[in-house]
Parts: sequence; structure tokens; C-alpha cells
Amino acid sequence: MTFDCQLPLTAIISRMLTNTIGCLDKARAHAQQHDIEETDLLNARLSADMLPMQQQIEIVTTAVRGTLTRLLAAGPDCAEDPDYAVFNRGVGARFRPPASRFAELISDVTSVRDWLTTLSDSHSTAPPDTITVQMHGQARIFSRPDFIVHYFLPNFYFHLSMAYGILRHYGVALGKQDYEGMPVYQTTLIPS
Repeated sequence: MTFDCQLPLTAIISRMLTNTIGCLDKARAHAQQHDIEETDLLNARLSADMLPMQQQIEIVTTAVRGTLTRLLAAGPDCAEDPDYAVFNRGVGARFRPPASRFAELISDVTSVRDWLTTLSDSHSTAPPDTITVQMHGQARIFSRPDFIVHYFLPNFYFHLSMAYGILRHYGVALGKQDYEGMPVYQTTLIPS
């Protein structure tokens, strides 16, 4: 069974980035209220072999830039640029220097969210039929729909969920609505 629905990708991303800004702001307030060094939360992880919270967020922001740049065939050639990485860093990954304040992370997420408003579907270059992501000397080649549905979205939500989970684990008072945002549905009473 298939459903023909157009995914408003930039709206989905923008909404989740806005929600992430709210979560990060609550984490900053939590650190201040409980006299916790911000770097302790920024570098927190659920397991020793996972990336810290701030790198989970960096992966999200660079993936958004890299994904939309590739999908729209707009911007720089970003195959090897870490600012446009699409979940393809791998072991020994290149990341920015660690943030020391939540304000830095919030600023990065905000700038990516604001960048989304500058994008347009109308470009002089036709978007490619396939999307290529390079990693470890290999090229992963996706159809556009497979890239969005089976690669970008699952990884996007995974890394956002990891950051949320890390903050919850370390006591930040976040709930499901902080992650999801305001409901997009209407409610009515069902007559009895």
C-alpha cells in the first residue's frame, strides 16, 4: 500500500530545530539552576562509546545543510566539507572544537533553521536524480526519495533523540512535547 503525500521537508526540519532550541535552552537553565558546568552537559553521553550530546547536535545541523544543499543542487561542492557532512563522518571524525556554552550550540541550530528560510525550489541547476554521500573511500548513491526517507530522516531523528535522551538522563526536565513541539492536530469532544 502506498500513499501519495508530499513531505514538506524544510517545514519538518524547521519545526524540529525550533523544538531543539527549546530543549537546549531548558538544558542551559537546568545547568544554571543546579550549579552544573555547562560543559558537563554538553559533553554528556549515555555510553562511553557514543558521541557526546553536543556532537549529536552538530551532526544534525551539518546534515541539514548537507542534505538540502545536495537535494537542491545549491551551494558549494560539499562532498568532503565537514560543515555539510550527512551522517558520514565515521571513526576519527572531524568535528568543530567543542562548545563550552549552550549559547554556541543554540546559535548554530538557530542559524541553520534561519538558513532554511532562504532556500527555494527554483534554482538554475536542475536537482540531481541521485544523491551521493562519500565515506571511507566509498560513495553511497541514493535515489532522491530513498535518500530522504531511508537515510536522512531516520538519522535526523536518531541524533535528535539521542541529544534529547542524554539531556533527560542527566536530569533536564524535558517532556515529549518539548521534543515534538506543539500538537498539529485539533481535538474535539466525542459525544457520549
